[in-house]
Parts: sequence; structure tokens; C-alpha cells
Amino acid sequence: PEKIEEASAARRIAAYFLDFFAVILVSLIYFIFPIKISGIIQQEFVITPFYILTILLVFWIYLTIFENEGGQTLGKALLDIKAVGEMNIKKAAVRNFPKAFIIPLIIDVILGRKYKTLRFIDKYAEIRVVKL
Repeated sequence: PEKIEEASAARRIAAYFLDFFAVILVSLIYFIFPIKISGIIQQEFVITPFYILTILLVFWIYLTIFENEGGQTLGKALLDIKAVGEMNIKKAAVRNFPKAFIIPLIIDVILGRKYKTLRFIDKYAEIRVVKL
């Protein structure tokens, strides 16, 4: 029997970031540039929580579909790694949820510390969570 080598953490992390930046790039091209070119908005485009959530949702869907279909996203394919096992859409969705949403939440909390709130998004939304 052939020995299967686990993918290193470095390759997995690199694949994650390749996928994340690919989705951001496509999202910018698809959502933002057409709006600016068409002149619908005259002022400078501002990234809002809505756009961030949309990109994260697209990222989750992208990871889920590609891993369900062939076990590989673009990042995994470029780094010669693959998710193996009996994959289905539900397993792919559950397995990729943390990749799409937990890491941004951690970043949100870290940035929030700078503004003395629990989360950065609370500062942006001008919301505070208080004890009653």
C-alpha cells in the first residue's frame, strides 16, 4: 500500500490565502469596478460591513463548491494538495465555515482592541454592548 503524506500546515495556510485573495480580486472586479466605471457612485467607494459579509459568503460558497466537486480549490491545486475522503456538499460546507467566518471574526476582535471595544465592527456601526 502506498503511504499518503499529510499536507503541511504551511501549504494549507498558503492555499487558504491564495483562495482568499482570488475571491477578493474577483469580487472587486465583479462588484466594485463596474459600479465605479458606470458612474453610479461619484464619491470614493467605501468598503462597508455589507461588502465584507458578501465577500465572506462568496468565499464560503467557493470553498464549499470546489471541495465538494473535486476536493481542490484553486489554492489547493496550485500547491498540489487535496481534501480527500467521502465528501458531500454538507460536509464541505461545515468544514469550510470556520475558514470563511471565524478568522475574520478573530481579526475583528483584534482590531476592536485598538478602539477599546470588543469588536472593530462595533466601532464602525457606532454600537456598544453594555451590561444591564
